[in-house]
Amino acid sequence: MTTETTQLQESGSYGGSHWLRDELFERIRQDPTIIRFLDAGATDGLWYRALDPEGAEWLSPRFKALFGYADDEVENATAWWQARIHPDDLVVVRENFEKHKADPAHPFDQVVRYRHRDGHTVWVRCRGQIIRDAEGHPVRMLGSHTDVTALKQAEADLESHAQEMAAQILALQDQERRLERQTRDMAVMAQSVEEARAHLEELNTQKDKFFSIVAHDLKSPFNPLMGFSELLATEGASLPPARVAEYGALLHRAATEAFKLLEDLLDWSRIQLDRVTYAPEAVDLAALLDDNVARYHYAAQAKGVALRTDAAPGVRAWADPHMLNTVVRNLLSNAIKFTRPGDSILVTAGPAPTGRATVAIRDTGVGIPAAKIPTLFDLGARASATGTQGETGTGMGLVISKELMDRQHGTIRVDSTEGHGTTFRLDLPAA
Repeated sequence: MTTETTQLQESGSYGGSHWLRDELFERIRQDPTIIRFLDAGATDGLWYRALDPEGAEWLSPRFKALFGYADDEVENATAWWQARIHPDDLVVVRENFEKHKADPAHPFDQVVRYRHRDGHTVWVRCRGQIIRDAEGHPVRMLGSHTDVTALKQAEADLESHAQEMAAQILALQDQERRLERQTRDMAVMAQSVEEARAHLEELNTQKDKFFSIVAHDLKSPFNPLMGFSELLATEGASLPPARVAEYGALLHRAATEAFKLLEDLLDWSRIQLDRVTYAPEAVDLAALLDDNVARYHYAAQAKGVALRTDAAPGVRAWADPHMLNTVVRNLLSNAIKFTRPGDSILVTAGPAPTGRATVAIRDTGVGIPAAKIPTLFDLGARASATGTQGETGTGMGLVISKELMDRQHGTIRVDSTEGHGTTFRLDLPAA
């Protein structure tokens, strides 16, 4: 047995000199690549292991001190460090050793966990390099340890901080979403308040207009009522029958005008107070217009006005029949009122290019002055014009018609040329 073989088979010693240490120093003197490896390692301990024959290993004093042991307290043996490394990491070490042994290009480099003497975990970067003989056969392995516990703790602290930051970010995002919702809610509330304020202002304006009408227009018919009734009361017995009949007719006319104005005012006030129920349904426009033209046929005939309808069949509007009838009757009544004998009125219905339904009432009457058209549907600007044969009205019909069309999500428009006639167009949702 050679001296080297005998040395390789010796058991490890505690502290002091070791034959593998001496051999390592000799190899360092002979092989400059080992010096470069050690220089790059910035080690917290070295280890040097025999691979052929296998069994002996030297652990440097710093290797042992890293885990809380003095050099002379720990045997230089592979079994010692294998008992202190984490079992999962030992599997990784063995796998990388076999790969590095088979292929020198595969690095033996991993971070592993060791159990310190006092029980805490020491994180170590364990790197190594197999030393081969002239034939490339592995004979020794040199390795170094680098303590990366502080780095791992910093990583753990950073991860914990990142998680805390993520939780804070999520909380801030949740708070931001709540604030956005609250902002939207406040904006909606502000819009609602603004709409309510505008509506209240409109109601106040309408109220003022209403009382103006009551104070002026409603009082006007009572002047002839009071005057003629007083005349009949004081002088009726001495008046000739023809004069009494004339005064009676004037009284009836004044009473009728007062009643119609009061009726229109009540209708308008019910609309303003939302006391008119909107009950939409699919309305056959041709049938509705035919019914209304038939209703006004005799009034038009008595005045010598041609009244006819030309409604496309099958056109249906989504509307409230009662409201739509009221609008159509107001417009037909006005058309007859302002059309001269011998002229004509045409009522049509059909689909609109916008996909809605439309109704048009066109007359060849006296038309409307251009200056009056912008305020035609305004309660405050309403004015009752006298018809072609002295017919009177309350001036409320168009105001009410506009309100009723608005309630049905529709529109009412007018085209008129003074002296040549007027066309009113109703636009409604199609059914």
